[in-house]
Amino acid sequence: MSDLKHERTTMIEDEELREIYKVSGAEHVQNLETGILALEKNPQDTELLQTLLREAHSLKGDSRVIGVRSVETLSHRLEEILGRLKGQQLDWSSALGDRLYQAVGAMGKLVHESVTDEPSGVNPGQLLSQLSEFLPANLQTPTPEVPVKANGNGRSYRQRPTLLIEDSELRDIYKISSEEHLGKLQSGLMLLDQRPDDLASLEALLSESQSFELDSHIVGQETLENLIIKLEAIFEAIKTHQLQFPNVSRLLHQELDAIAALAKEAVTGELAPFDPQETLQKLERLLEMEGPADERTDKFGGHTSRATDTALDTIRVPMRYLDALMTHTGELTVTKTRMAHATETIQDLMFSWDDWKNRKHTANALRVKNQEEKLDGLIRYLYTNIAENNTRLDLISRELDEKIRTLRLLPLSTIFLMFPRLVRDLAQEQEKQVEFVMEGGEIAVDKQILEEMKDPLLHLLRNAVDHGIEPPSERQQLGKNPTGKVWLKATRQGGHILIEVGDDGRGIDLEKVKQTAIKRKMYRSEELASMSANQLRSLLFMPGFSTRSFITEISGRGVGLDVVRTNVERLKGNIQSDSAFRQGSVFRMQLRSTVATLNVMLFDVQGLIHALPLEAIEKTLLIRPQDVYSLEGRATITVDDQPIALVKMAELLQLPDLEEKQQQKRQRQVEKVTSAILLNLDGDRLAFEVERLREVLDVVIKPQSQLLKRVRNVVGATILGTGDVCMILNPNDLIKTVQKSNQSIGAMAPVDLEGDQPALQKPVILLVEDSIAVRTQEKRVLEKAGYEVVIAVDGLEGYTQVRSGRHFDAVISDVQMPNMDGLQFTAKVRQHPEYRELPIMLITSLASEEDKRRGAQAGANAYIVKDQFNQELLIETLDRLV
Repeated sequence: MSDLKHERTTMIEDEELREIYKVSGAEHVQNLETGILALEKNPQDTELLQTLLREAHSLKGDSRVIGVRSVETLSHRLEEILGRLKGQQLDWSSALGDRLYQAVGAMGKLVHESVTDEPSGVNPGQLLSQLSEFLPANLQTPTPEVPVKANGNGRSYRQRPTLLIEDSELRDIYKISSEEHLGKLQSGLMLLDQRPDDLASLEALLSESQSFELDSHIVGQETLENLIIKLEAIFEAIKTHQLQFPNVSRLLHQELDAIAALAKEAVTGELAPFDPQETLQKLERLLEMEGPADERTDKFGGHTSRATDTALDTIRVPMRYLDALMTHTGELTVTKTRMAHATETIQDLMFSWDDWKNRKHTANALRVKNQEEKLDGLIRYLYTNIAENNTRLDLISRELDEKIRTLRLLPLSTIFLMFPRLVRDLAQEQEKQVEFVMEGGEIAVDKQILEEMKDPLLHLLRNAVDHGIEPPSERQQLGKNPTGKVWLKATRQGGHILIEVGDDGRGIDLEKVKQTAIKRKMYRSEELASMSANQLRSLLFMPGFSTRSFITEISGRGVGLDVVRTNVERLKGNIQSDSAFRQGSVFRMQLRSTVATLNVMLFDVQGLIHALPLEAIEKTLLIRPQDVYSLEGRATITVDDQPIALVKMAELLQLPDLEEKQQQKRQRQVEKVTSAILLNLDGDRLAFEVERLREVLDVVIKPQSQLLKRVRNVVGATILGTGDVCMILNPNDLIKTVQKSNQSIGAMAPVDLEGDQPALQKPVILLVEDSIAVRTQEKRVLEKAGYEVVIAVDGLEGYTQVRSGRHFDAVISDVQMPNMDGLQFTAKVRQHPEYRELPIMLITSLASEEDKRRGAQAGANAYIVKDQFNQELLIETLDRLV
C-alpha cells in the first residue's frame, strides 16, 4: 500500500457511514488535539501517551473500515511517533509538538472533506513526509556522498553500494515479478501515448505499480519501493488532472527506464548507470510540473537510452492471444474430423456407384457411358482432393497444437520459488524448527495449472507448519527429531503430474474428525462408525469443516481445504489425503499437464451423446436384468464380489422421459442387456446405467460461458466430428449428487411438508466493539450473511450481555477497548463452565505471535488480524465456528 499520495480525499458515498464518521472522526481529532496540548506540558506522562495512542489507533481503524485512506495513513504515522515517544525511542521537542498539532489539525480538515466534499487544501503526501522527518529511520534512504565516476557513455553517476538482494531465492522471485511488472508498465505507458484520456489504462497502471511496490517491499528493496511510490503519486496526479499526461510522457518513460535498470541491479548486482536519489528527486519534480514538459527538460538531465544493453531472447505474449489460438486449434481439429467423415461418405458413394455400374442395363450404352465417365471423374477428384487436404490439415493442426501448448508451458519452479521463504518465516513466527524440501520444480506444466494451484499449495504448506508440525519441546516428548520436516514434491506420471505436500507432524486425529462432524450435525455417530479412514479424511474437504480449535489468519486465510479440492477438480484432477496419527500427513494431487484436451469415453443417454473423462472410469459393464437387486432401498449390482450402487444416468441428469423410446426399451428389456460405467474416485465406486457405449477419443474442451459458469455435473462441452454438441460430465459432481441424494433419503428424518413449519431461527452474534464505525460496518456484514447481531460497546458491557441469560451462538470482540479489553473479557467469560463451548473470535490490529498466544491462552477460538477489513474471511471463519 502506498503512503505518499498526492490525492484529494473523496467524499464517503454511504450516507449512514458518512454521518457516523462525521461524529467519530471529529471526536477522535478533538481528543488528539486536546491531548497533544496537554502533552506539551508533561511529555513524560505515559498514561496520556497511552490515551493518545488509543485515539490514533481508533481513528486509523475507523478510517480504514470506511475507506478514508489519507487519514488512515496519517493516523498510522502519528501512532508510530506516539509509540516511539512512549517507548522513549524519540525525544520530545517543541518542534515535534508543533508538527503533531499541525498534523492533527490537517487530519481534521481531511475528515471534514470526506463527509462534505469541501476541498481541504491539505496535501497528505507532503504532510506525511513532514511527520516522517522526526522518525529515526527516515523513509527515504540517502545515497552516500562519494566520488563521481563516469560510465562508458560519458554520463556520470555516484559509485555507491549495490542494491543486490542477498537472498538468492528472493532474487529469483523478484527477477520474474519485476520483469512482469515493468513490461506491463511500459506497455501501459505506450497505450496512454496513443490514448491519453483512457481511464482504464491509467487504472491498470496504478494497479500494476501498487503490486510492484508491494513486491519490492517484501524483498526488502526500500529504495525501489520509494521510487515506485512516487510513480504511483504521478499516476494519481494524472488521474485527478493535476498533471497532463502528454506533458510528462517522455520523462515518465525515461524514469521508468531508470527504475528498470535499478531493478535489474537488485537481481544481478551490476551497478546501474542511474543514481537512485537523483531519480527520486526527478520524480518529485515531475509531480510539481505545471507547464509543458519541453520547457523544463533542462532541469532533469537525459535518460536518453530506452533500450537495454542486452538482447532479448524472449517475448511477452498476452494470454488472451494464446487462448484464442488454442480455440482456433480446437476448431481445426473439429474441421479435420468433419472432413474425415466427408471423405468416408464420398468413399461410400464411390462403392455405391461401382455397384450401380455393375448392375446397369446395357441399353443406351453410349449415353450412359458418357454420364458414367463424367460422374466418375468428379467423384474421384473430390475424393483425392479431400483426402489430400485432410492429410495436410491433420499435419498442420498437430504441429500448431504442439507449438501452442509449448508456449503455455512453464516450470513448476515459477511458483515453487516463493514457498521456502513462506515456510521459513512462518516457522520462525511460531518458534518451530522446520526443514523444508522441494523436488520437481523443473517439471513444465500449463500456465493455467500454475495459476490455479498457487493458492491451494500455499494453504497446504501453511497447514503443514501451522497445524501439522509440533513445537520442538512437544516433538522431543514424543521421541521425534526437534526439527520437523515439510516437503513439496512433483513427479511426472505419463500425461499426469503428481504434486505431494506432506509433513511428519501431528497427523489427522480421526476421532476429532468424528467429533467435529457430529458437532456440525453432518453425520450421526452410527454413520461415522461405518466409515473407512479414507472416507473420514475426505470430510476435511467439506466446506467449513475444520478440527482446529484456535483459528488465526494463517490457518483461515480465505482458502480452506474445500477450495483446494475445488481448484484441483476445476483442473480435472483429484486430491487424496493419507495420514497416520502423530506421524504426519500427506496430500497428493494428480493433475493433467495440459488442460485443453481430455481423453473421454462417449455414451448415449436418452438418445443424447455424453462423455466422461477416461481417467475416472474403472471399467465398463454389461448388466442383465437378473444381475440387479435391492440393497437398503437402492438398486445394486455385484462387482468383484463387492456390492455397488447402480444409478440410472438419465434420472440423475433429469433428462426428459421420451415415451416412444421407453416403449421400445420395455419391449426389448428381456432380450437386451444394459450398459453401465463404473466410476472410482478416492475409493468411492458407483455404477451408472447408460443406453449405449461408444468410442474413446481425445476432445477439445469448450468451457462454459459466463451465463453457465458453474453447472452441476458438467465440466464443459465439445463438438464431435459429426457436428453434434457433446456434454462432458464431471465425475466428482455425479458421485456427490448421488451421495447427497442418499443422505437426504437415509440420514434425514421425514418432514411434514404440509404441516406448519417453525420459522428458521437466525444465529445470534454478540458484537463487542468500541468503535462505532467498525461495529456499524461489521454489523451490516453479519446481518447480510443471515445473523442477528447484539451490540456491546466494551468488554464490560459484553460480559454483562453474556451473563444476562440470553443465548448467543458466537461472540466477536475487539481487543483494545476501554473498561475491559477483549482478552480480559474472553478470560472472564471462560471462567463459567456453561460458556466454555461458546465460540469467541477476536478481531484486532495486534499482529504479533505473542498477541495471538495471549488470545489463545485467554480462551479465544479464533484470532483475526485487521490487516484490512475482509468480510469474506470474517464470515468464513464465523461459519466454521458456529
